[in-house]
Amino acid sequence: MADIFISFIHEEENLAKAVQHYLWEEFRQLSVPWSIFLSADPSQLLPGQDWLERINQELKTATVVMLMLSQASVKRPWVNFEAGAAWLDGRKHIIPVCYGGILKDQLPTPYAAMRLQGVQLPEDLSSLVWAVSTHLGMRFLPPPHMSQENPGFRQLQEELKRIEDLPPA
Repeated sequence: MADIFISFIHEEENLAKAVQHYLWEEFRQLSVPWSIFLSADPSQLLPGQDWLERINQELKTATVVMLMLSQASVKRPWVNFEAGAAWLDGRKHIIPVCYGGILKDQLPTPYAAMRLQGVQLPEDLSSLVWAVSTHLGMRFLPPPHMSQENPGFRQLQEELKRIEDLPPA
């Protein structure tokens, strides 16, 4: 079971994978075992597996739930469903990751009502790394700015640009 659950819509899978890659690169020198589950990644669901039960189990066991929030994703039921399940659990560290027209200080309902501290991509990458490592008890001190040397940084920038260039949903 994963430590981090990333909730996203399938159209933005490449961005979720870029965030995953960025985190892997930042934490790879640590000797602490940790894992990430991408909620809509078919490669993480085995043929014949009950996908809804797998998502339920991953949500139950995750310590950190990252909600990938864009103009398109907040209108989709699954991201909202997974966010609600994590919020109702009461023990999860839920991090709204905002991009694609959603601002962290102007989260739409129901996210605004949850009063969660969010991050804005790409500006808050170092805050995201720091928050995840802290919530997982890694005691990792991130660089004072986002690490552009991280091999995942370029991929993340490219995916953010692609999403920004999409027509409004």
